[in-house]
Order: sequence, then C-alpha cells, then structure tokens
Amino acid sequence: MSFLSHDPLLTYSFIASGFLLVAALMSGLIRLDFLAIFHPQGLLIIVTCVFASIGLMFFVDGLEQALAYLPWLWVQNLPATTFPLAGTWRLPLYLTALAYGPSAGLVSAGLFAAFAVASGTSSWQVALLAFELLVVGWLAIAPSPYTYRWAASLNILLAYLLSTITAGFALLQWQQGDITMVALWDLQGQVGGGVLLSAGIVSYVSPALYARLFAGSRIRPKPQQQTVYMPLPPLLESPAVVPADVNSSSVLNTQAPAPQSLPTASTQLPLDGELASPASVSSAPVSTPETVPAPTPASTSALTQQPDTSPTKPPLRSSPVHDPVLDLDRSGS
Repeated sequence: MSFLSHDPLLTYSFIASGFLLVAALMSGLIRLDFLAIFHPQGLLIIVTCVFASIGLMFFVDGLEQALAYLPWLWVQNLPATTFPLAGTWRLPLYLTALAYGPSAGLVSAGLFAAFAVASGTSSWQVALLAFELLVVGWLAIAPSPYTYRWAASLNILLAYLLSTITAGFALLQWQQGDITMVALWDLQGQVGGGVLLSAGIVSYVSPALYARLFAGSRIRPKPQQQTVYMPLPPLLESPAVVPADVNSSSVLNTQAPAPQSLPTASTQLPLDGELASPASVSSAPVSTPETVPAPTPASTSALTQQPDTSPTKPPLRSSPVHDPVLDLDRSGS
C-alpha cells in the first residue's frame, strides 16, 4: 500500500471507493436485503433479468454489425448510430438493484460476469459494473422508486457518476498512472448513451408496478401510518358564582315570614238552663289553620347567606275553647 502515499489522486479515489463499498453493503445487511434472493419469486426475477441483459447485449452487437454492411458510407462512419444502444443491456440489471437492493445488484452482476468474461469483456469493466450496481441498490433505499417515479432515474445517473469518479478513477490511475479522456471513454464513455436511455425508460415505471412485480423486497419503505387527531370536547366549566348585591331589588327576601295568628272559633254559647241544639253546634263554623308553605331552596340558601334581623315576637297564647255540653253539665250539678 506504499503506492497510495505517492499518488494523492489514487489515494482519494481509493478511499472514496472503499467508503461507498462499506456503506452500501452495511445498508443492505441492516435491512436483510439478501433474503429476497432466497425467495423463489425474487430469485426467479433476478435470473430472468440477467438473461434479458444477455439477450440485449446480443441484440445490440448484431445491430452494430448489420449497420456496418449498409451501403451508405455516412452510416458506417457515424458512431452515434450505435451509441444510444451500446449500454442498454444494463437496464434489466438496474431493475434488480433498484427493486431488491445492493445484495441483489451484486448477485446479478456476478451471474452476468460468467457470460461477459467468456464473451471477451474485460474483467475490470465487469468489476466496475458490479460496483455500480451496488451503489444503485444503496441509493434505491432513499429516495425509493417504490415511492417516487423519478427516484429510479436519479439513482441510475448518480450511481454511474459516483462509480466513475471513484472506482473508475482509481482503476485508471492504478493501471496507467494518469487519467486521460480517451482511457475514460474506453472504460465508461461508450456505455454512457445506454445509461441515459435506461434512465429515461425506468422513469415510466410507476411505484405501483414496482410493488406488483418485485415481491418480497426488503428495501421497500413501510407505509406511513397517518395519525388522525380528533378534536377534544370542550371542558365542562362550572358556572361562575356571582355574589349577590344586597342593595339590589333582585335579591330574594331573606326575612322569615311573620307567623300568622290562627283564627279562633267564635261560637255562641247558650244561656243557663238552655240546651244547645245539635244544629247550632254543628253549624258553628270551625276555622282550620292555614298551611304555611315550605321554604324553597333559593330562600333556604338565601337564609344561610344573611342573618335574620327581624325582631322576634312572643308566641301567641291560645284562648280556651269552651265546650257547650260540658258547661251545661257543670251548671246542672
């Protein structure tokens, strides 16, 4: 590792690459994203995407050879004819990393490497592709394509840029000792058009389609629970006690009612020697005492608030009631 101290660019790019590698792997392991690989449906989708990527690579190579046999010279000498399709075979591999995370991107890159190396592709380019898919899966955690439609395109472009300026620069600086535009074009520039085209295509994939096709994903954000705040009922306030004004006319009369005198029965007594007729006795009006109404709660509460200042009156003395029959008996005896 002594060569790192003599080359600052190599040192910085190597440290940045290591940081991205560790951050992506740890983020996936914390969420257990590798469990999607052991899911039957997840494994089937990953293998299908790898075969689709290999098929697209064959199609792009065949299209390039077919264009070379065209009679128009301007088509043969125009590199832009096959430039937009040069890296489109990466699209299925991007989808696996976007849907299942860093571990799935690493596994799909490993499966694709078995064919790519056999077909003559540089092993360093395959390693750089694996690093790029790892970063794509890390960025897919947030912002997630399961939530935002534009997240997949942003993650692809950002992962392509980060992998080029970190691992790509470190690889070129270590192999050639200098970074030139020609070497950078040969390493990553030829597939740049396909990366842009892939980013445009995935922007049409909706979040609902991700959730429907890629089941068992461990990086899918959990649905947020919306908390509904119900308005609280108003507090039951006790009515304010307003002190009564003593001088006001609305105050109840707190003086106790004066006792009413009971009317006495006025009966005409017979003279001595005369018998009292029953009619005269029965016809004598007998007065009944009036019923005094019971005090109301308002008057009772008023009585407890203010003392009774009315002068006390002496109790009434009941007058004797004469019985005519007894009086005749006494007079006869």
